[in-house]
Amino acid sequence: YMYVGTYENIVYCDIVDEYWNYYSHNYEISYEYGIVEVTPRPITISTGSGKKVYDGYSLVCPTAEITEGSLVNDQTLEYYNFTEEVNVGTYDNYVSCYIYENESEISWNYSITVIPGVLEITPRDVHIRTNSGVFVYDEKGIELREFEIVSGSVADRDLLMGDGFQKFYNVGIYENVAVFYIFNGSEDVGYNYNLTVEFGTVEITHKEIILKPEDEIKSYDGNPLFATELTEDSKASINENQ
Repeated sequence: YMYVGTYENIVYCDIVDEYWNYYSHNYEISYEYGIVEVTPRPITISTGSGKKVYDGYSLVCPTAEITEGSLVNDQTLEYYNFTEEVNVGTYDNYVSCYIYENESEISWNYSITVIPGVLEITPRDVHIRTNSGVFVYDEKGIELREFEIVSGSVADRDLLMGDGFQKFYNVGIYENVAVFYIFNGSEDVGYNYNLTVEFGTVEITHKEIILKPEDEIKSYDGNPLFATELTEDSKASINENQ
């Protein structure tokens, strides 16, 4: 018996003398068959390990070997469907294994144990800085939405987006605070990054205006002389609603 299973150990016999004369017909022969059992052959397969920084592409380590036991009769072992992962984390590197004899699949004759290696994808470091600038006061407000990547980079197929930039209206120095997101298509993949954000500063300085009353001339009449109007040039230095 070659393959795994439980079988009756069937046997047939004849009774002969030394000259091969048959006498079986003189006997009533009863048979009690024993049991033959073929158990699965144990083998252990260990898969490889791999590690990389997140780059938006799959990490796969398609290596494996038999570390305990062996195949028999020139049988072959084939591997399929190694674990593939894209996102940050630690994963077992499992694999599907099949054993063939010629073109027939006979894996059921083996007890296969897979010891998985480890796939590890670590976060990608990116350092971002929002821009800084100095501006003269403008009643419409100042908003500085630009930013730059100081170190590191975003994976090829990912998109870095900034949001929540503030608009500043009054004289002062402010942090140019923002919130950043990273998307792959419609999926937020920011958890695959170690984002460090450095906020720039927005400084708004005073706007200079010159007030000059209109010239007034009169002959002396004993009453005070008042100049109550500003020149047109001076008025133009002030915003229309102030």
